[in-house]
Amino acid sequence: MAHIILVRHGETEANRLGIYQGKITDHFLNLTGNRQAEAVAKTLKDFQIEKIYSSTSMRAIETAENINDY
Repeated sequence: MAHIILVRHGETEANRLGIYQGKITDHFLNLTGNRQAEAVAKTLKDFQIEKIYSSTSMRAIETAENINDY
């Protein structure tokens, strides 16, 4: 049976400051966000992930790349 796992991107500096992020403003993960993405990746490492889909925002791509690296 197939499963769908939804993951929210890690923290960005804009998240930390309470600044709205949309398609116009794109932010990279901050140090905390990179640690969060790595923690999710470690949690999911034993799953047999066949495909990863991500939005085009840098914060989502960075999070997806962390998951893919494991």
